[in-house]
Amino acid sequence: MKAFFKTCLVLAMLLVLSCNDDSVTPQKLPDPSIVGLWNGIDISFSGASLKLYQDPDHEVSLISVGYDEDFSFNIQEDPNQLFIEGTFGVLCTLSDSEYSEDYMIPGNTMGGQSLWSKSGDLFITEFLGEVTIFTIDVLTEANLVISAIVPFEQLMIPMELQGDVLLTLEFERM
Repeated sequence: MKAFFKTCLVLAMLLVLSCNDDSVTPQKLPDPSIVGLWNGIDISFSGASLKLYQDPDHEVSLISVGYDEDFSFNIQEDPNQLFIEGTFGVLCTLSDSEYSEDYMIPGNTMGGQSLWSKSGDLFITEFLGEVTIFTIDVLTEANLVISAIVPFEQLMIPMELQGDVLLTLEFERM
């Protein structure tokens, strides 16, 4: 009988000592969903080598930061619809090699409905037949940051510039 208990005790000790953290399979958590209502908290855009409509040979640089942002993206699925609405102001610094000037442009509006899709870290929208491919820079349950190279005309800012800018939008989940 002693031999039986001794054998059971040795087996129990071996079982306890042979288990370690490596034998636990980590649980894969699902990726945060882009679907939901997102409140815009920041908008910015910048571009080099933009051209003035009045003087197409004159290149300028633009750096813009948002203020008074009050916009949202409502990203719905089945069907994949994106509803955009809101306003924002921007402080723009326009410069070239000889000068730099600041402009405050309040009351810019954004709005409309778009189709959307997501592929990996890309968020693709189609608005009035124009496709924009955003890179998802941050996506958590609480935050979303997307960026895209867009033609300046897409920004609906009343400045007579042509060229491409890097647009960055930052959101918090509502």
